[in-house]
Amino acid sequence: MVRDDKDDSLLMRENLAQIRRAVGRDLTQEQLDVDLATISLDGLVQPTAAATPSDIIVYFLSSLYAGTDIVGQVISADAYTAFDEEKDKALKQAVQIVDSAVILTGVVITSLRPEHRKHDRNLYTQVLGPLLSHLPPLRPLPKVLPQTFPDAVAEMRVARYPMDRIGSADFEQFQLHILASDPQPLAIPALALNWPALADGHWNSPGFWAELTCGGHRLVPAERGRSYTDSEWSVALVPFAEILAQMLALPGALPQAAEICYMAQYNLADQFPELALGVLTPDFCHAFYDDDEDSSAAGGPIMNVWLGPAGTVSPLHRDPAHNIYVQVVGRKYFRLYPKATAVYADTAATGTTTTSTVDLDDDTPENRRRYPNFDWDTGYHDIVLGPGDAVFIPRGWWHYVRSLSPSIGVNFWF
Repeated sequence: MVRDDKDDSLLMRENLAQIRRAVGRDLTQEQLDVDLATISLDGLVQPTAAATPSDIIVYFLSSLYAGTDIVGQVISADAYTAFDEEKDKALKQAVQIVDSAVILTGVVITSLRPEHRKHDRNLYTQVLGPLLSHLPPLRPLPKVLPQTFPDAVAEMRVARYPMDRIGSADFEQFQLHILASDPQPLAIPALALNWPALADGHWNSPGFWAELTCGGHRLVPAERGRSYTDSEWSVALVPFAEILAQMLALPGALPQAAEICYMAQYNLADQFPELALGVLTPDFCHAFYDDDEDSSAAGGPIMNVWLGPAGTVSPLHRDPAHNIYVQVVGRKYFRLYPKATAVYADTAATGTTTTSTVDLDDDTPENRRRYPNFDWDTGYHDIVLGPGDAVFIPRGWWHYVRSLSPSIGVNFWF
């Protein structure tokens, strides 16, 4: 029996209605005074820093509830009416409100008590399936995307003080190294050449990212600006198409520093689980276990994806956990300084003791005089990573990072 469009539409409506009932049940179970009739996309209010876990759950579930409601209304209408533009607008709004909910509440939802764990990405994925199947094709970008990201390096950086190297299979040697009293940085060439993300090249395909993010309409958290220490720097949820467009731009067409869009320090695989299939957690991440409850990596490696155009910068800073950064697409420059380096980490200037006030991009005599004890010319290690290469950064080591081309990388804190 051949199904027609009406059969598919009826099945879709039934699926959405079932999901909506399940989400509604969870809402009324979590907070008895929730009025399902009042939930709408326009009425949703994002939780503030003072929100309780219950408030956050209600916001999360209300977003899913409203999203399925609007999609149900859209697919109930005749797909061939003159209102396709309005339909597209409504669907994009529904997806973006659901994306906002999962991004803003994800950390809290997954850290709740076990009885709340049902509010996870499985429910989120169930709702997004019907939503995404109706989104329109990519519009902000060219209809025909290049096969790969531009490989031209926007600026040249040469490593002057190389660090020791280790083979990708030298686990025992690495374990002895990391358990030393003061482990040093290590270059790990070709660590990830066998990752599916590199082996089949799909992470280097703009088309893959466009399809993954539903034509670039999906929202992701991004930093705007050259560096988070700049006064014009900000954070926002942006359509992925905005970052993708910058990554496809020629070096001469890159945006002004304040408009550079960079997705940094975010586990994109939580939002797009299929990305995890392209990544293999390095064995080295299990050579050391931090049982300090205050450590950000206590309990196992923490993965993040870093993605953006040439010119993105992570200013000189340090992390509380060991770090292995792996380059997947493009090239990135790293400069690393020992823990005891005089980096002028002024809390009043940067708001934290983990970020230096020294701007390594301002190598002028005037700036050098501001930091007389900082070693500008020696006392560091540096490296340029290409696809598949990795670097081990011991915890507490100061490091500065700059993308030399459109870049995609993954790091693991452990």
